[in-house]
Amino acid sequence: MRPEEVVKALEPERFRPFRLKISNGDVYEVRHPEQVIVSRSAITIGTHRRNGLRLFEKVDTISLLHVVSIVPIEETEVT
Repeated sequence: MRPEEVVKALEPERFRPFRLKISNGDVYEVRHPEQVIVSRSAITIGTHRRNGLRLFEKVDTISLLHVVSIVPIEETEVT
């Protein structure tokens, strides 16, 4: 996936929670744009939020070559 596609999904005025599907079958939920950092070749995702804050216990870095799709999370699924 191109980095511009991910950046576009993270724009504040259009952001909707989504899932990133990865080539190995992993899925990452992105519920806030500040959860993600995008570089030219990779994406870093904060996971395992601490006490509902935007402090992450863990981050995963994934090559954009392995990002298969961005799938919106339906509003009924958003917690």
